[in-house]
Formats: sequence, structure tokens, C-alpha cells
Amino acid sequence: MAQKYKNIPVKPATYAHVKVIADANNRGLGDQVKTWADRELPECSHKKLPVSIETFPGEDYLPGKSLHKNGYYCPTCKRVYEQLSDVVCDGGEGP
Repeated sequence: MAQKYKNIPVKPATYAHVKVIADANNRGLGDQVKTWADRELPECSHKKLPVSIETFPGEDYLPGKSLHKNGYYCPTCKRVYEQLSDVVCDGGEGP
């Protein structure tokens, strides 16, 4: 049985940008959108580990902007969450 797909209406400029990103990542458009959707799911309730997130400056880097952030890693979901509050992680229990 054939799979049913849904169309997502976007402006032509947005479509072109997503296509460039998908091509750069060696993915189809649907795979690229799926990757983003999977990454942007709400925060899970699994135990998390504290991590340090390091950002490498590019052309859009603004002087004075912090390159280091704290966050949490969920080994079950294999996702990293940026720490948005002052919640302290004690090595195994996430927020």
C-alpha cells in the first residue's frame, strides 16, 4: 500500500532555503524536515547528564556573545537540551 503524504505550504524563498540545507546535508527535503521535527520535540522526562555546549564563532559571531553554554544530554533520546534556567543538575537527574 502506498504511503500518504501531506504538503506543507511555504513561500518559494523558504522552499529554496530548505532545499539548499537538505542538499548540503545529503538529504531529501522530507528527510531534512523530519530531522528538524525530531530535534524540536518537547523536552523528555528521562534522566539527563550535565554537559557543556561550546559554540564555534562564524561570520555571524557578535563580539561579547558567550561561546559556552550549559545544558543536559539525554542518553535515551540522544538529544542535548540547552539549559534555559538556573536549575542545577546533580549528575544524573535532569530538570
